Amino acid sequence: MTRILLLAALCAGLAAPARAAEPELNAVLSVMGNGYTVKVLVNGSDTGITGGKSQSMRLFNKEHPWIVKAPPEARARYFVLVPGVNEVTVEFTREPKADNTLMVELQAEGYPTPLLEITHRQTATAKHVVKLQIEPKAPKHRDLSARLLPPRPCPGRKCWPCRQDPASSGLPAGLSRSP
Repeated sequence: MTRILLLAALCAGLAAPARAAEPELNAVLSVMGNGYTVKVLVNGSDTGITGGKSQSMRLFNKEHPWIVKAPPEARARYFVLVPGVNEVTVEFTREPKADNTLMVELQAEGYPTPLLEITHRQTATAKHVVKLQIEPKAPKHRDLSARLLPPRPCPGRKCWPCRQDPASSGLPAGLSRSP
């Protein structure tokens, strides 16, 4: 009788396909925003970055195991990543008498270099919308510029994340459109 029950349980386990768990993604968002009002959205969710000071936070994917223990406001703010393409929006305004540099960086766990680096010194206001490819398993090569999808052109100036001239193709420096 025990063998029959064991066999039945084994067959039931084989018949019901197991749902593969979504891979865990972790990233650190750092903003050095003294003298700036900053807002950072990741996949449309406000991360709570305000600027005016240095801030850093850890971001996780939406299906991370820790989400079950997190309060609702933390779920909306910290559990925002998805495997694959993630849209990061950075908006900022420099305070009138500020003479500081704004730096925004997104470093994914296991990646050899940051996925996103934005640096501004004299720009009064701007908005960057960047799409980043975050793989569950970090790539081994050091050239991650191919992971940065073409951002929208920056209005009338060059900027670090895309290093592009407004008249260029809209791709980051060193990349070209392949047919």
